[in-house]
Amino acid sequence: MGGTADTRVDPGQSLELYRYIRLRRPDTPLRLVRYPGEGHGNSRAAARYDYNLRMMEWFDSYLMTGDRDAELPPSRPELNIEED
Repeated sequence: MGGTADTRVDPGQSLELYRYIRLRRPDTPLRLVRYPGEGHGNSRAAARYDYNLRMMEWFDSYLMTGDRDAELPPSRPELNIEED
């Protein structure tokens, strides 16, 4: 996950790493997420929220369960919005 306007880490490096893992370890659950216009660390609330949801889903899927073969979390995080 990274911003397309990152000046510290070139966004191409994320794509390069993604492609490398895809080629070398095709069974690895993997997803590349880019945040348009964001730099190194997200400054917009929507991007920060999305990033945090994705990280929590990853932790829940792989770290809390200890299941290395767990399914990749959904490509779009579910928003649990409660109505009043």
